[in-house]
Amino acid sequence: MPAHHKPTYPPLFPPGLCEVQLRDLGQLFVGPAFDTPLRRRMTVQLRMFIGELERLGVHGELWIDGSFATKKPEPGDVDLVLSVPRVIVSALSDESLERLRFLSDEENRAYVRSRWQVELYVFESSNLARRAYFLDQFSRNPDSANRKGIPFIKL
Repeated sequence: MPAHHKPTYPPLFPPGLCEVQLRDLGQLFVGPAFDTPLRRRMTVQLRMFIGELERLGVHGELWIDGSFATKKPEPGDVDLVLSVPRVIVSALSDESLERLRFLSDEENRAYVRSRWQVELYVFESSNLARRAYFLDQFSRNPDSANRKGIPFIKL
């Protein structure tokens, strides 16, 4: 039986990290060639999720990935990685830290996905091994020759 291969969609960004602005999410992720009601809704939900992170007082880089960072018309969700400095984590209130843990906890993934259509992973920015891991994971497309860029927003 032949192996099932996931279809590959062209990446939206060239390889590497690429800073984007919150105000540009609509134009970047809902372009003319891949404008769907689902993408428009996901972009609104992503903005709402970013608002949730900002209310917690979290500062760092929010990397955006998954098929949402390609021209796939109907992505399943938005994969996010939050790279946050240790000093910021240390300064968070207990309530904010608990909420951040809740949002990124694997046990709560179904709830977070149903509410915002996102999956959040968090790592402390000076952890070079985790940074390298997420850089490698997020830059992959099903065909390894077609590397994706990783857009990020500074919170």
